[in-house]
Amino acid sequence: MAKLAPSILNADFKILGEQLRILKQGSVDTLHIDVMDGHFVDNISFAFPILESLKDSDFSLDIHLMISDPMKYVERFCQYGDIVTIHLEASSQPAEILRYIRQKCTKAGIAINPDTPIDGLLPLMGEFDLALIMSVFPGYGGQSFMPETLEKAQLLQEYKIKHGFMMEIDGGITINNLESVLNAAEFDYIVMGSAVMKNNIKENLDQIRRIL
Repeated sequence: MAKLAPSILNADFKILGEQLRILKQGSVDTLHIDVMDGHFVDNISFAFPILESLKDSDFSLDIHLMISDPMKYVERFCQYGDIVTIHLEASSQPAEILRYIRQKCTKAGIAINPDTPIDGLLPLMGEFDLALIMSVFPGYGGQSFMPETLEKAQLLQEYKIKHGFMMEIDGGITINNLESVLNAAEFDYIVMGSAVMKNNIKENLDQIRRIL
């Protein structure tokens, strides 16, 4: 069964502690952390101070690096993440970085943008623990889901079974399209941002759980 990984990019940081308590009460155990550098993507988000505050929060941290030159910072991120994911598009030597992440006793993930075919992942089979399919272009929350990206998930399904990696999807997933996403492929993690963190989190979680 797919696990929900709420993205705290859409959290209200004035009351983050309270929101995290509601997530924990709703049986959420994994947080998705979007790290943006203003270079690989246009937006800039949080990094080490937020991660330090979450270090003892009793959540698993799924860290999604939307940054250029990830090797420069990946050792520091490995201190916090249970999964650290880099973008295929952000490095000319992804295999080297994925191996380094694994050496640091953290699961290694590789993400691909909506316009990136899965071909680039094929030489990396066996080097990563998680494949993250972006269903919007990275950089901003609140974008509309791109249903054509589910075709890549379906293509990856046979490789997932053969190589034993996990699969995650991120971007534009709402209560209205969640069921179709789940029916498309066997995802291990579903990242949801606004659909969880906006308005009433408890009510959002209750609706999501009825589908998951």
